[in-house]
Amino acid sequence: NLQFASTGSAIVNIDPDRLDQVCSNLIENALRVVTMDDAGHEFEGGFVAIEDRAITAVGSERPAGSFDTTIDATGCVVVPGFINTHHHLYQTMQR
Repeated sequence: NLQFASTGSAIVNIDPDRLDQVCSNLIENALRVVTMDDAGHEFEGGFVAIEDRAITAVGSERPAGSFDTTIDATGCVVVPGFINTHHHLYQTMQR
């Protein structure tokens, strides 16, 4: 199984056999969701909704409906779409 780890020590096991299946996921209760968009939107206590491996919604109020998987991100900072295999953030800021 693949694992996702965050600085908030939340670990989520991902079943590789389900990666090709359509499923919906919700990451909720984040300490802060940082969107990294041009406007610099941030949501305290926010959520990220994901469907079929694509981010479908980001915000501060939990969307209605049910989800296959719900991840409690209490105490974690969530940065949706931020993919970085290995990089030191301070190096980016110095460019």
